Amino acid sequence: MSMYGDEAYKLAKEAKRTTDILPPYNDELVRSVSREIRALSAESDAMLTSLRARGATYADDPGAACAVLVQQLAAKRDKRCLFAYHRQRLERVKELVWEAGPAGVQREVKRCASATELEFFDCYKEKVVGAYKHLFTEVDLLGGGLDPPKDLFIESVFREEDGRGDLDKAGVLEACVIKV
Repeated sequence: MSMYGDEAYKLAKEAKRTTDILPPYNDELVRSVSREIRALSAESDAMLTSLRARGATYADDPGAACAVLVQQLAAKRDKRCLFAYHRQRLERVKELVWEAGPAGVQREVKRCASATELEFFDCYKEKVVGAYKHLFTEVDLLGGGLDPPKDLFIESVFREEDGRGDLDKAGVLEACVIKV
């Protein structure tokens, strides 16, 4: 006989164990936890209905009050585990948006993600690029990744032709004027 929350605990362990990869979506376990939540809610409602029908209070039947409390707490714990599982997966999908670049999703990710996660991936990618593309016109947000360049390259624009520009910690920058 399994106890309340065993399936949800398995789901939470799976989410914690696989933070660096995106494992295949565990549809069967998610459905099992959802069924348990519905069953706990139905049992709790039935017990409350029978208490009300008898005109009893929690003080009259402390065993029923305790059972309702345990069922409601177990349902809340199951929901928290379910939310944690999905949040961990969505955070990993967000990381994949930034790692994927213009290539999009790799085949292994498509195999492991659920349909809604792939839809979220596409929408998130569009929103991120759409929101920040106009701000960074020189930067390809999904081009080569967000790794800094290996070569040192500084482009400076002088408003006045002074000939010298003082940098904070790097010394002095000599400006040369090229006329075309």
